[in-house]
Amino acid sequence: MSISFQWDESYCVDGGQIDEEHKKLFTLANETFSIVDPASQSDRFKQTIKGLYDYMRYHFSNEEQLMRRVAYPDFQDHVRKHNAIINRMNKCLKGTGNLAELAHGMKHCCVDWVMTHILEEDKKVGRHIRSVGGSATETGEIAASAGA
Repeated sequence: MSISFQWDESYCVDGGQIDEEHKKLFTLANETFSIVDPASQSDRFKQTIKGLYDYMRYHFSNEEQLMRRVAYPDFQDHVRKHNAIINRMNKCLKGTGNLAELAHGMKHCCVDWVMTHILEEDKKVGRHIRSVGGSATETGEIAASAGA
């Protein structure tokens, strides 16, 4: 399953920190899935999967902080969806010792995350930010205060 995440304006949420974090997640996912044979490069593959997973958790934390700051009305539901993505990734990570199966499962997680979560759920957050007069500068301030 060949996969590549290409950023375009359809993924734009806030024009600021959240989009920059999404772009980095795309880069990390692409790096991970560029490894054609995970078994032959197991250390590199495991390192890239860990980097992707850790950065996704960091990003979710920043996004949740932003949603609190702008009083996002569907905050709890969005957090549940973040937790579901993390749980699915955890299940995938713990569910197999076979690196090819792990790569396949992680690809499906990432595709769902990009296609569903960013394009549907995160876009709602972006609309809310704009509706309350928020800006990309404010989202950047959130990440800076979180120690980015």
